[in-house]
Amino acid sequence: MTTVDPDTLAVDPGVLKDIGRRFGGRLALNAEVLQPGQISIGDGVRLIRDIDREFV
Repeated sequence: MTTVDPDTLAVDPGVLKDIGRRFGGRLALNAEVLQPGQISIGDGVRLIRDIDREFV
C-alpha cells in the first residue's frame, strides 16, 4: 500500500498526497523478472528505461 512503510508498518498519508500533488495522482512502478533466482539484501539492481514499451 502506498501509505504504509513495509519495514515499520508506519502509516503516512502524506506520501499519497504528495504523489497526487507532484504527479497528478499517476505514479507506477512496472517491473518484470528477467531471470528467476534468489536475491539478498545488498544485491545490485539496475534501472532499465524502455520508453517505447507499452504496459497494459
